[in-house]
Amino acid sequence: MYATDENRIPKKMFGTAIENNCITKSYARISISGYTHFVPAGRWDGIKRVYGPEIVRQLRSGVEIEYTLATNGANRLWKLLHTEPYINSLGAITGNQAMQMVRAGLNAIYMSGWQIAADGNTAGSMYPDQSLYPSNSGPEMVRRVNKTLERASQIENAEGNLSRDWFVPIVADAEAGFGGPLNCFEIMKAYIEAGAAGVHFEDQLASEKKCGHLGGKVLIPTNAHVRNLSAARLAADVCGVPTVIISRTDAESATLLTSNIDERDCEFIDTLAGRTAEGFFRLKQGSGLQHCIKRGLSAAPYSDLLWWETSTPNMEHAKVFAEAIQKEFPGKMMAYNCSPSFNWRANLSPEAIAKFQAELGAMGYKFQFVTLAGFHSINYGMFELSRKYKDYGMSAYSELQQAEFKSEPHGYTAVRHQREVGTGYFDTVMLAVTDDREVTHENLLGGKSSTLALSESTEAAQFTKEAEPIPYGLPQISVQPATEPAIARAAMQMKQNVSQDSSVQLTMDLEEGDEKVISTETIQFLASLHRRFEKKRQQILEARKTRQLLLNAGQRPKFLTTTGDIKKTNWKILGTPKDLQDRQVEITGPCDRKMVINALNSGAKTYMADFEDSTTPTWRNLIEGQKNLYDAIRGEISFEDAQSGKQYKVGPKPAVLMVRPRGWHLPELHVQIDGEPMSGSLFDFGVYVFNNARKLLGNGTGPYFYLPKMENYHEAELWNEVLNAAEDYLKIPRGTIKVTVLVEHILLTYEIDEVLYSLRDHIVGLNCGRWDYIFSYIKAFQNHRGFLTPNRSEIRMTTPFMRNYSRSVIKACHQRGAHAMGGMAAQIPIKSNAEENTKALQAVREDKVREANEGHDGTWVAHPGLVGIAIEAFAATLNGKPNQVDRLRPDVNPSAASLIEIPLGSRTEAGLRHNINVTLGYLEAWLRGTGCVPLYNLMEDAATAEISRSQIWQWVHHNAQLDDGRTVDLNMVENVINEEKAKWITKLQSHNRLDDATNLLFKFVSDKNLKDFLTLDAYKKLVQEGH
Repeated sequence: MYATDENRIPKKMFGTAIENNCITKSYARISISGYTHFVPAGRWDGIKRVYGPEIVRQLRSGVEIEYTLATNGANRLWKLLHTEPYINSLGAITGNQAMQMVRAGLNAIYMSGWQIAADGNTAGSMYPDQSLYPSNSGPEMVRRVNKTLERASQIENAEGNLSRDWFVPIVADAEAGFGGPLNCFEIMKAYIEAGAAGVHFEDQLASEKKCGHLGGKVLIPTNAHVRNLSAARLAADVCGVPTVIISRTDAESATLLTSNIDERDCEFIDTLAGRTAEGFFRLKQGSGLQHCIKRGLSAAPYSDLLWWETSTPNMEHAKVFAEAIQKEFPGKMMAYNCSPSFNWRANLSPEAIAKFQAELGAMGYKFQFVTLAGFHSINYGMFELSRKYKDYGMSAYSELQQAEFKSEPHGYTAVRHQREVGTGYFDTVMLAVTDDREVTHENLLGGKSSTLALSESTEAAQFTKEAEPIPYGLPQISVQPATEPAIARAAMQMKQNVSQDSSVQLTMDLEEGDEKVISTETIQFLASLHRRFEKKRQQILEARKTRQLLLNAGQRPKFLTTTGDIKKTNWKILGTPKDLQDRQVEITGPCDRKMVINALNSGAKTYMADFEDSTTPTWRNLIEGQKNLYDAIRGEISFEDAQSGKQYKVGPKPAVLMVRPRGWHLPELHVQIDGEPMSGSLFDFGVYVFNNARKLLGNGTGPYFYLPKMENYHEAELWNEVLNAAEDYLKIPRGTIKVTVLVEHILLTYEIDEVLYSLRDHIVGLNCGRWDYIFSYIKAFQNHRGFLTPNRSEIRMTTPFMRNYSRSVIKACHQRGAHAMGGMAAQIPIKSNAEENTKALQAVREDKVREANEGHDGTWVAHPGLVGIAIEAFAATLNGKPNQVDRLRPDVNPSAASLIEIPLGSRTEAGLRHNINVTLGYLEAWLRGTGCVPLYNLMEDAATAEISRSQIWQWVHHNAQLDDGRTVDLNMVENVINEEKAKWITKLQSHNRLDDATNLLFKFVSDKNLKDFLTLDAYKKLVQEGH
């Protein structure tokens, strides 16, 4: 949010009251596209100046000069600092390096004085980092980088494919200012003129300046450093640019001080050691960290960020510094050099390295960078090429070229080096002056000029090909960095903004408040997921059809023989977060507001908020559900029952939140991207993870998901790609997103190890999704009469094929360090009949005791009233442990045949009637927008309804015999449907969807082929009706 013209700068900017608005003209002559003459609200909060606005006016020239790149960059950097968990940057040593950084998606560039000294200074010499090079070298390097980025922008624009803002913020190194305050003033102006967004100044003596990781560093007094910072701020104010100023102190490892003039430094002087031959004071050993804190506190009011140079990547020291600074200056941002001078593997484990930046970001180190990344990458890359070239000649160069080709799907374009540097751009210039036609990308090679460079080049002949869709690389177009949704943005304006991009269309209106979860930035993220993964999703759905044809032809499932190494080798999943170690009882349910609160308060260890089987995917259900979770995560959710007036709020110990998106098969028809509906899975996942991942991490938990309806491990591989892409986009460490996979298809049981391996960085468990699993048994063998199933109620977890499946899950999970979750208890308390209630609860108790004894680590319940029973059952087995992952099951070795052993039992008219009645009741409620329905003391959802309707189809199409000898046929089923419909008419209000439910059910059972999912046809009907 940006301030209005009247309050763009606080009246008390310097601790002195400003009586008029002249200061606005003095300090806010800022022009940034989209925010002309505005600066971010709060930009000067906590910043102190030692001068007044009249001095700034006095030092300006008579001509107002706009420093567009510096201003845009400074405002963009400031926004990123306040919307991203942290900014991670690399040091560039050439313009092309910087261009590749932007192309790869980095949000900022660091410009290191060390690298400029080594290979980028105007003297043309190689120097160590001791300020030996000319002082204009840094600004010239920034200017050079901006020129390169400008050319990249021009090239894309000329090609009609300008897809990003190339001018990312550049943070530059002003060393120790190359002198005193006047030098700092001048070099700051030079950096602004070159287009730098931020500049840092260190507190060393300029004439003795050393790299922070060299010895012999001499500090200047604290007050001298503050004076240099004030000079830099004055220069920025004179230029009218809100440059981000970073104060760096080298006090952690410095040993010398020029003067004891500032009493703030005196406690750190070693008075017993005496002075050096040059007259410098010696500093006490071991006092570096406290000295850094003292200097940081002194510099804080005069700088935007604080940087203390460290000798090792010590997280504890970083925490001490951050807490000391923020105790006195709450919210003060800091910078951290993730230095190549550190031997990272010698100091930290790979796991600690992976999460190092995220943990720093949480402490307030908002700008993080690798200073010498350019130096090391360019030297190592060239050395390795040269070493191989010496021995293998052109084979070595061809290897490099092939590596470039492999990077093209990820956005790399420099393999076509002529195009990369602008040959096509200057061909456009040539066409413009030789051809009277309009110059476009399409006619670029068809103009009249005979001297065009690119059209007859070897690059055009050998490297240009028809653009092909990228099925799964990074997105073909880049998007702007993720930011928190702007809550104040009007909902209808949001839809307008989205619809301005003709490639993304929302078919439903947004309401006020929807911008919480559907922002322009969210849509950009969703579009990137769709463009990257939709083609492979479609391939997976086609593969499902092929596999079903093979099953229909008589093929039987078997264990894979091509993945033997995965099964034989001893590997483990990456790990399980602390708050998911104890999952003894999980409650599931839809995402309506009251349900969310009740589930979080239920006493269960986790709550799976369900966008799949228990949610009708109307647009409003989905959006309101996402908003409810958004509010819950931020502690802002409450509900008042309109009838009773009862207030609902989340208690002090809520369940850990998990979310289940829809399965791969379901589309989200309300969001069209490039003319295609996007995946319901990616929509649900994308909206939730984009809006909440950072906040969840800040809350001490994480983005946790249940992944449903997979049929083979290739689908798990696709999910793994999605999770990695989301983590990269959101700049959170690999493995932050954790998932539990529902094993709810019979084919997946044959590939459990492969699923765990495919998702090993993200997965924490498997779940026995028993209801869908039974449905999948019917569906897989739909063509074979020999697999007729008995009454739905007679297929239990003790049925042989179900028991073998459950034990297989336990064995595989525990062998790999993952949780094995039990199935759903769908019962709900029977308040009207104590005797029946006792029986029902006893059945739940027996089921949960069985699961615990088998080796499961937790279970599911559908109602808060069952939580206590389940906890009691597992507590008796676990004896105080959070789980029993350490309990292996070497005795479990099911054969392929045992996993599909045909269940025995009776088929009765009562069973048929129950299936029809339940399907009618559920479909009627589903079409009204309710996806979770209590029927006959059980909580029915799409999974249980699928069992019922598929079993009706199976009995009809294979002429199943009932126990009384009658044959089930379509006439019988039609009669029973009408009879059960009549019963429902007496129970429902006049405004119901019973006719539609009846028509859908009859269509499902009469079709020649078993429909894949009832929700597909039912969802299309809802969309056609405008839901």
